[in-house]
Amino acid sequence: MPIPSSAANTSRAGDCIACHTLPAGKTFRGGRPMDTPFGTLYTPNISSDKDTGIGKWSAAEFYTMMHTGRSRDGALLYPAMPFASYTKITRADSDTIYAFLMSTPPVHQPNRAHELRFPFNKR
Repeated sequence: MPIPSSAANTSRAGDCIACHTLPAGKTFRGGRPMDTPFGTLYTPNISSDKDTGIGKWSAAEFYTMMHTGRSRDGALLYPAMPFASYTKITRADSDTIYAFLMSTPPVHQPNRAHELRFPFNKR
């Protein structure tokens, strides 16, 4: 998939880096803690890494995640993924963000489990 010239700007507009990059960390590697009244959520790796990031995802799976808050395996990413904020993103913009993320260096960094208090740690 060719990378549209507006890819970096579209990703900036979505502010992916703010949640998915630790200060002074590798871009999109995840692991940024988000303290909530329910416990600590850790953002996932959205780099192009095929083992620990989204490198095996298709553009269609990425678009579905943006609109439903579900991972490619069907697991709910809620409460961490604020998909309600992204449901109006067009398929073209989603594909642009996806292409940009796939063009960035892969970062091998396993995702960290959330640390939520009971009963919030039960699905």
